[in-house]
Amino acid sequence: MTLRTRLLLGYGYLVGLLMVSAVSSAVAFQGLGQGIERMLDENYASVDAAQEMLEALERQDAATLQLLLDPAGGMDVLGAADGAFAQALARAKKNITEPGEAEVLAGLEAAHLAFLPSRTALLAAPGPQALAAYRASTAPRLRQVQARARALRELNERAMRRADEDTRGRAVRGAAWLGLVVILAVGSMAWLARRLQRDFLARLVHLGGFAQAIAGGERRRRLPAGAPDELGLVARLLNETLDGRDRLQGELEGQLNLRRELVLGLLGALGPGNALVGVDGELLAAAPPPPDPAWVAAVRAWLQGPGRAQLRAAEGGEGELELAAGPAEGPAQGARARLLRGSGGKPMGWLVMPPG
Repeated sequence: MTLRTRLLLGYGYLVGLLMVSAVSSAVAFQGLGQGIERMLDENYASVDAAQEMLEALERQDAATLQLLLDPAGGMDVLGAADGAFAQALARAKKNITEPGEAEVLAGLEAAHLAFLPSRTALLAAPGPQALAAYRASTAPRLRQVQARARALRELNERAMRRADEDTRGRAVRGAAWLGLVVILAVGSMAWLARRLQRDFLARLVHLGGFAQAIAGGERRRRLPAGAPDELGLVARLLNETLDGRDRLQGELEGQLNLRRELVLGLLGALGPGNALVGVDGELLAAAPPPPDPAWVAAVRAWLQGPGRAQLRAAEGGEGELELAAGPAEGPAQGARARLLRGSGGKPMGWLVMPPG
């Protein structure tokens, strides 16, 4: 697998984790919003309707007692309370959302229908015994209606508490899931960074050290091929290049040795004591037997000293010139030097021959 593919897979994995965390957060927030919306739109409406019915029943009770004490007043208040109860009951019947709520509403409505005739009869025959009749018949029936209204309210309040607990549970689960995804993402980033350090950066550092070693003259050092990726390919190509360089250098050294042997053979064929000297006076090759170091030093001193003007004149001449080249006395007395030129006419060195 190439480094590019591994990097793309690693970053794709991290992007996928971020996408999962984002989607999970969105789903969790949506669930929380739905829970809160359900609690407000459904259960709270039923609780509010039940509370209005209880308040309407209280007003009905107060208006009934007022009519018992003063039959001329309180009828408008009683009518308004009856209307408010009827409206709240109608809203509650349209908002049935919980199991058992329909049965509670049916019982509430039946209890209220049973309460109304008792109240009507009580108000139709006021008198000294009206309060006793209220306590014996009307008040107990009113308490039944109130109990059913409170039961409706408690039913929806329990539903609200369950919705709240469910919302809290979703929030906790969403936070736990998001925390798990974050921990996984952080761990994955640490693991990917470690792999990047080991598989890429460390290998680059090793490659840099290898290049410095090769530049410093280590010819036998080679890189491990490693993984079949881009850096592995670079390592193999470098190794092949260095091997090719060594092969070429070996071939060149063989050819140079061959040419050296040919030059030595040519010098030997010309006779003993012949030597090739560079234009700077450096001894390049000599026919066996090896020349006397004192003779070599004397020839070099002549080439760089008294005979320099003559050699320059020879360098400027045409063709090859044979010159008398030796000091008046010394080991090189009577030696001869012949200027050697290359194919372009450039002076390449000197053929120095012993006297004779």
